[in-house]
Amino acid sequence: MKANILKKSALFGVIVMGLISGSVVASNIFGKAKIVDAKDVIEQVEKYIGKFVETEGKIIHVCGVDRKKIRLFVENVGSINIIPENPNTTFDYDLNQKEVVIVGIVKEIRIEKNRIDEMEQNLALLCSIDKEPCIDPDYVERRRRNGTLETDSKRHINGLRETMEKTGKDYISIVTIVAKSVEIK
Repeated sequence: MKANILKKSALFGVIVMGLISGSVVASNIFGKAKIVDAKDVIEQVEKYIGKFVETEGKIIHVCGVDRKKIRLFVENVGSINIIPENPNTTFDYDLNQKEVVIVGIVKEIRIEKNRIDEMEQNLALLCSIDKEPCIDPDYVERRRRNGTLETDSKRHINGLRETMEKTGKDYISIVTIVAKSVEIK
C-alpha cells in the first residue's frame, strides 16, 4: 500500500487531507491544522513552536539506521526534521524523493555551542537529519577503519560552526515537526 508510509499505523495511511476552510486551516481527523509554507516554518520557527500545522515538500532522506526520522527539503532555506509522534512508528524508505503532506506539531531543537564543542572532542559523525552523533556503531567503526572518521567529523562540525556564524547565534536550530501524519501527495 503506497499511501501507507507510517508502519504499525494503518489509520495514518487512510487519512484524507481535505475540507479546506478558506486557505489557512485544514480539517482532518486530528482537528484543525494551520496550513503553513515550509519555508515560513523554518524562517519564523518561533512563531510556530507548539502549533499544529500542515505543510508540504519533498523528502530527501529517510534515516537508514532506524527509519525514525526523515528530512523534508525546503528550497533556498534548508530542511525540516520530521519524526513520528508515536516512538514505535517507522517511515518507509519509499518516501525518499516523494512529495508529501505533513500534519503535526512544530518544535525547535537547539544544539548549543558547548554541545558542538563536545561533539568535536569526541570526533562525532553527525546525522544529516538532526545533526546529532550517528547512532550506528558499525558505520562509525567503518569510517574509523577506512581513515575518514576524523576528516568527516571535522567537516560536519565546521559546517555547524559556519551556520552559527552566518546566523549570529550561539546555537544551531533544528526545526522539527512531530508528525501525526505523513501522506504522499
